[in-house]
Amino acid sequence: CEADCDTVRRDRSRSRSPSRGDASQQHDRVIGVGACPLAPVPVVAGWPRRIFVARHGLKEDNVPGKDNLALSLTPAGREALAELACFCKELNVRFGRILCSPFRRCRETGAALAHLCASGKIELEPGLCEVLTNRTGLRNIRGFLGPDALDYLRPRLEEIIRDEGGQQSSNPVFGLGELEFDMVEQGPDACRQVVQRGLDVVQRLRAEHFELGPLLLVTHGGTAKALISALLDGEVQPYNKYPLPEMGSITLLQQTRPDDPWRIVGNVSPCALADGSWEVRWRRGRANDGGDAAKL
Repeated sequence: CEADCDTVRRDRSRSRSPSRGDASQQHDRVIGVGACPLAPVPVVAGWPRRIFVARHGLKEDNVPGKDNLALSLTPAGREALAELACFCKELNVRFGRILCSPFRRCRETGAALAHLCASGKIELEPGLCEVLTNRTGLRNIRGFLGPDALDYLRPRLEEIIRDEGGQQSSNPVFGLGELEFDMVEQGPDACRQVVQRGLDVVQRLRAEHFELGPLLLVTHGGTAKALISALLDGEVQPYNKYPLPEMGSITLLQQTRPDDPWRIVGNVSPCALADGSWEVRWRRGRANDGGDAAKL
């Protein structure tokens, strides 16, 4: 992690296996809180609107022989998210709603942040799924590829949304039937489907998504990149794999008034230190861009 940050929150006393229930006593104070734009802003007549775009926490390796849908957070990923959640809580960051990819690592990430949400729940959103290439979101233990892999994935997603999403997931922004295979992974037409999907999700957000406060979108590296690009540009742009948001990072965007463009306020991410402790760092004015595209 780089050191060009405005706000740092450091845990100097955490052991590598902290006991549950003691986490609130294992963190130092937030430094520079007053200067951090992550904190809430006054809202008048529904404005400004804020969207937090989060990439899931550190996960198991995506390698052949594993099911991408079922990849889980690592213990380090869970610890980092706990630190991030404490950082946000101390800054009084709250979310009105949480829309979340149905992939396991995102559900686990959303659950770690759900206590900061007005409803305390996450809503599973197909539009926030992983990039659907054979190497990433479509990788499965059955060996299906391309359209066959997507046909295998859809009913599994439907079952997850039905069994775990609850009533709050019954009205998604993007339908399961709209998910498409991203055939091209390199070149100017790479990942065209996820870029279009990101734009579709952004354009379909409604006033009700912001009624209770800022909106948190929990998703994947490539999809997060597509969402941020769609908010800033308002149109489909060529997909650029580099750079990607880091796992466990959150980028904050804001639209001040209806006719104003969206702008990046900054990003926050947990960083592991050599001594086993964590820092949470706030960087002003830019999206998080420290992700490794080789670890999708």
